[in-house]
Amino acid sequence: MQYLMTNQGKLLSLEEAFEVLMSYHVIFIGEVHELRVAHEAELAILTGLSKEDPNLVLALEMFERDVQYILDAYLKGQISEDTFLERSRPWPNYQ
Repeated sequence: MQYLMTNQGKLLSLEEAFEVLMSYHVIFIGEVHELRVAHEAELAILTGLSKEDPNLVLALEMFERDVQYILDAYLKGQISEDTFLERSRPWPNYQ
């Protein structure tokens, strides 16, 4: 199954796409916020790329800068998800 079309019109499998994407320093993935399939595609891409490079850095524009320390604490397992959600002001359809 083909997943990605390059700017030259070449179709790539997901594995081929990961190999190509790993040659970039920054990868921007746009989305439609209300579209679940977009979120599932983002997760597939992130999962695949993180297997290629476990030191991959993920930047999220959904959380405001002043709650970064709360997000960091949650990702480090220092606070529960409930605490994270109480303090981080997630968007209405976060769940």
